[in-house]
Amino acid sequence: MRNPLIALVATAALLAACSGEQADAGIEAASENEQSFTAIQNESAENSKLQDLKSLPEFTVIDEEIGSDSLEAELVSDNPGERVLLLNKDGDEFKSIFVKETKRLKIIDIDGEGLIFNDILDIRN
Repeated sequence: MRNPLIALVATAALLAACSGEQADAGIEAASENEQSFTAIQNESAENSKLQDLKSLPEFTVIDEEIGSDSLEAELVSDNPGERVLLLNKDGDEFKSIFVKETKRLKIIDIDGEGLIFNDILDIRN
């Protein structure tokens, strides 16, 4: 009588431990899904800003210096002080830094020439 009782208690303990691990795994998976969803939302918000690249005050100069045909842009940062864009045109990589307060724009050819534009833009607010 004692052996079946021990076996029953051991089986119950084993099942309880397994279900606890599965619950923890489910919670971790839900947390990862939530983080992925948040990351997608953040990317979508940043990319929606870039969809209207032509509305940026520095776009005219970027178009003159690099050209806008097949231009891909990635927003690195856009804070109250400056906006940084990574630009890719036909495999050539550029970086633009627009200082908002002084309206200074720098365009850097990452793969080649280095600084290709550095001037204060004449922009009316």
